Amino acid sequence: MSLRTRIQKSIEKAAPGIDVTVEVPQRPEHGDYATNAAFLLTQKSISSKDAAQNLVQNIDSALFEKIDIAGAGFINFFLKKELLYGELETIRKEKLSYGTGEKKQKKIQVECISANPTGPITLGNGRGAFLGDTLARALKHAGFTVETEYYVNDAKASKQISDLGKTALGEESAYPYIEELYLQEHPNIKKEIEGMTAAEAGHTLAQFIQKENEKTLQDIGIHTDVFFHEQELFDKKKVRAAVDLLKKHNLDYEKDGALWLRTSAHGDTEDRVIIRNTGEPTYFLTDLAYHLNKFTDRKFNTVIDIWGADHHGYAPRLQAALRALGIRDEQFRVIITQLVRLTENGKEVRMSKRTGQFETLADFVNDIGIDAARYFFLEKSPDTHMDFDLGIAREHSAKNPVYYIQYAHARIASILNEAQSQKHPDYALLTEQKELALIKHMAQFPDVIEDAARTFQVHHIPRYAYELAHAFHDFYEEHHVIQENKELEAARAALVEGVQTVLQNTLHILGIHAPEHM
Repeated sequence: MSLRTRIQKSIEKAAPGIDVTVEVPQRPEHGDYATNAAFLLTQKSISSKDAAQNLVQNIDSALFEKIDIAGAGFINFFLKKELLYGELETIRKEKLSYGTGEKKQKKIQVECISANPTGPITLGNGRGAFLGDTLARALKHAGFTVETEYYVNDAKASKQISDLGKTALGEESAYPYIEELYLQEHPNIKKEIEGMTAAEAGHTLAQFIQKENEKTLQDIGIHTDVFFHEQELFDKKKVRAAVDLLKKHNLDYEKDGALWLRTSAHGDTEDRVIIRNTGEPTYFLTDLAYHLNKFTDRKFNTVIDIWGADHHGYAPRLQAALRALGIRDEQFRVIITQLVRLTENGKEVRMSKRTGQFETLADFVNDIGIDAARYFFLEKSPDTHMDFDLGIAREHSAKNPVYYIQYAHARIASILNEAQSQKHPDYALLTEQKELALIKHMAQFPDVIEDAARTFQVHHIPRYAYELAHAFHDFYEEHHVIQENKELEAARAALVEGVQTVLQNTLHILGIHAPEHM
């Protein structure tokens, strides 16, 4: 149980029935943790400050050196040193299992990438891939059962697959780079598709492209549990079953020769076509069938889809359709990643899969390295546009945050190789402000992961890693670990060993290496 959780429980015990929020104040003089719980207890007959005083009188003080009331009723908690020493011991004992949550029954699926199999995985696709991979790692560390998935848009009935086939057969040029990137390099593919229909040729080429894309993901450390092919929905008649289900619930109707879904009655801006007047299913129908497969066939409790910015308007209609079929809004979450702008020498590198002028994710990672790629993609909230500065990413200095973090880990490894260690160091020797600040920062790790798992936002994790590395560097500039006082040396060695453990945990969730030497 994290320190924050222990404080929350002590408040809830003193004031049952309130939804307690406990946070780390920005300024250390405001305490180690703080809460606004007293404001929730305010009534006409009692002010928030009086409510805070009443609450403090009923809180078990065993955890705290002191409890202050600030302003109109904010309560600030200052932890006892013994509590911090106990947390350091826990970190050293639990090692890489530190901060793991209790096993939960909830089964979560993260669909973190569904790049079309019409070309290489691009830099733009990478943002969702790294986000989904890291979110899955955080959810697992928090105790959830998680499965990651890649949806392969390869149905023969889709227009993009037909257009891909027409391009490969020389009938049009929807994807002008196909000849150079695939057919010239692999003449056997060109020979294989001769005489095929556009849909068959496109599907065959898409399977080849998809295999190359899967290898790219493997090479850059993106683990995917399941590759789900859109064509499977047709082969197993799941699309037809979805239509039957909609009819059963009286959610469809015919108009202008097409079949429509009554999504406007469930929160969408308008109704949507699911079968065109030509008899062809729309992509919306196949996508609905796919998500029904997730919830009804594979029994996921929560489904998280990570989509690109061009799908922003698509999410509400799918949400409406699932809502109409009894899927609660909290069961289906769409995370939209905004565009990435790559700059080099002050100039933007244009990316467009349709023109062939794009930066592939594989080339990008080979250029700057997997660790820098992951960190810079993950440090920003996905709902913000992102400028990726190649110059900083290539820096091997403190200007590059991932280098700064990894250097802290490597420096600790070097210190521990030299330091005098003891099985039972005397933590009470750790009394300096920066020593205690390090322990407090380490103790926040379980909460950072829990918050990421609760909100599905992982951009706070790289920031936490940077701040912990900064706290270590700040400590090390002022206090030596290796010294004549061997008892103090052993205590400080235990301290930095704890930092190393938490950094390893954090970097593992981020998918970034924790080097011993740099």
